[in-house]
Amino acid sequence: MRKRERKYQRVDLESLNKVFDEKVVFLPAELASQISGKSKGMILDISANGCRIAVSTQLEEGEEIKVSFTIHNRSVNPSAVVRWVVTHSHVYFVGLEFQGMSDRTREFLWAISAVAMMDAAEISKMKEALK
Repeated sequence: MRKRERKYQRVDLESLNKVFDEKVVFLPAELASQISGKSKGMILDISANGCRIAVSTQLEEGEEIKVSFTIHNRSVNPSAVVRWVVTHSHVYFVGLEFQGMSDRTREFLWAISAVAMMDAAEISKMKEALK
């Protein structure tokens, strides 16, 4: 299987902490699927096009799901397709590709990802300039 190139850089939660004043320790998500039913998971990293999430419910590659999570007081509720699944013990690490998301929400996720990749000094200057 040929690995697809990413459209957007993924960032982990530690990197997101450089962006927001409040600490992002956990990024819980709710998932719903006609095949697997409802479950909860924890987003490990995120981009404007998808995320890597840990769940206790097995999902199948190609499965279509609905994802709901809140980031920086903003609800995000895209549809997604399961692109890959890796099992470790009783946890499933899943790669999701977002679909059916508004341009505004995708731009929001892109913006926080882009800022999270900046170094701390650049972020401080930007925050100061926006005051």
